[in-house]
Amino acid sequence: MTLPIELHKTEIQSAMQGDAPRLVIAAPTGSGKSTLVPTFILEAKDWEGLIIVIQPRRIAARLVATRVAQLQGTKLGDKVGYIVRHEKKVSANSKVIFMTDGVLMRWLMEDPSLREVSAIVFDEFHERRIDSDLALAFSKKLQNSERPDLAIIAMSATISTELITAYLPSCQTIQTEGRSFPVTKVFRPISPSTSQNQRGQSTPIWESIKALSKEVVK
Repeated sequence: MTLPIELHKTEIQSAMQGDAPRLVIAAPTGSGKSTLVPTFILEAKDWEGLIIVIQPRRIAARLVATRVAQLQGTKLGDKVGYIVRHEKKVSANSKVIFMTDGVLMRWLMEDPSLREVSAIVFDEFHERRIDSDLALAFSKKLQNSERPDLAIIAMSATISTELITAYLPSCQTIQTEGRSFPVTKVFRPISPSTSQNQRGQSTPIWESIKALSKEVVK
């Protein structure tokens, strides 16, 4: 099954060529951006450093890293890994590392030049926080000065492309469409006879939902 983001693989990889690559991706939930875009970027060219993917939450960093490692057919912590607070699964072979914005800020404090990083992907960028905004600001400043080779990618399902492109001049923008599936609506009013149990007590709403679900899923 082809995911919507796969139709833009060539565009994404083309945007990574040249100096100071900047890319904004607006893709609906379920389009495959979180799991496939890091791989597309990795395959775009021979990167000298790491591709780091910023997630707003630790659990997301761990789960998405696990899925990408599965898709790559590699063990988690080998080619694909993650670093979150008090926990990490990486190795000398790691090329794609998922992390939170807090970890990236710590990296920037320890090495303002991010010498081991080739590309930064800000995923779910609509979930903006102080750390993510600062990280993007520092990355932009770094790219404009001593690291014109650093690639910056921002992507989200609900990102305002106008605002982010205004902040990142000369960036390319890719917008994907989602997929629609037929939906059948089922409405069943709760009658007095079914809204009470044998003791005359009101039946919890979740019990009514469970009973209806069994009928629908037959």
